[in-house]
Amino acid sequence: MITEKRREHRFHAQVPIRIIYQKKEINSTTENISRLGTYILVRQPLEAGSSVDIVLDIPDYLKNGLSSGQVHCKGSVFRCNYLHKTEETTYYGVGIFFTVFLEDTDRQRLSDFIDYLAQQEDKEIREGLLRRKEKQLQLQEQSSESKDKKQDTFQKETLRLLYLILEQLHDIQKILRTKQTQ
Repeated sequence: MITEKRREHRFHAQVPIRIIYQKKEINSTTENISRLGTYILVRQPLEAGSSVDIVLDIPDYLKNGLSSGQVHCKGSVFRCNYLHKTEETTYYGVGIFFTVFLEDTDRQRLSDFIDYLAQQEDKEIREGLLRRKEKQLQLQEQSSESKDKKQDTFQKETLRLLYLILEQLHDIQKILRTKQTQ
């Protein structure tokens, strides 16, 4: 059994990120993010254990002009894996821990964004569960209607057969009366 070692839930979010690694600027987009770190795709390998400067461009997720902004921090590369190669480019998956936020507002801006992502995920889960429950109720109703139709059909067929039996019993009764009078 594999157990999860992460201390913080990661959320799928594509956030523009700029990294300074060995005095070179690397632009990418996060694949997932948490309060503790992120996972990104890059076109060059980054050495595990190396320090990087990071700027995240948090989007205006509340659509109010106040939720967007940059988060400045330092990070440490803890993983760099070869992913795949196209004709022109090789891609690497890089895991980075956030180590130091330059300002408390940077940490708070990231934390608020993560809280928003958590709320959105919870909302999507609740909506998904509600849709599933509605679908189950719909299927139960269809099944119940189908059972009702089958039962209705069964009852009609049973009544038809009983009527035929009753007619035959009447015919037999007539025959018996006729034989008694003779």
